[in-house]
Amino acid sequence: MDMRQSAGKIDFLSYIGGFFDGEGYIGMGLQKTHLKIDGTHDRNILPSVRFSNTDIRPLELIKNELSSAGIKCWISCRKGVRRNQKRTDGTAVKDLYDVGLSGKTQVKQFINLVRPYVSIKGEQMDTVMKFILSREKKMEGRGNRKGSGRAEYSDEEIALIDELKKLKH
Repeated sequence: MDMRQSAGKIDFLSYIGGFFDGEGYIGMGLQKTHLKIDGTHDRNILPSVRFSNTDIRPLELIKNELSSAGIKCWISCRKGVRRNQKRTDGTAVKDLYDVGLSGKTQVKQFINLVRPYVSIKGEQMDTVMKFILSREKKMEGRGNRKGSGRAEYSDEEIALIDELKKLKH
């Protein structure tokens, strides 16, 4: 049965917001990229969103809804990682499926779409949005983000990673 048919009058965005509050993740990972001549690395902070569940069906609905709103996302399975895990009673741990999206553009679209329906993880979304808006302001008029067009991360932007970690439940 299609979830939308069984949900009746419930708005699907509120469903996504509630699902995200319970089974979602939003973060900003600091990655090292491009080895420089002096032996240091460029840094890249990548915002990302993930929904996880052992039942793929609600994730397929969420992915389809986000895709129809123009948000590029994917579904993956963490089967290999969990295959050999066992519970204390000896039964196998179920496969874990994810809907994921990453990058400033996609995460910003997601936040703008779903934020009104999120309560528990709302502060986390606001912190990530603060970072995205800061980067957009710094990149205005710079064109290509690589080479001379690249804007270094400010201490405030890097501090937002620590601020986000403090908000994690």
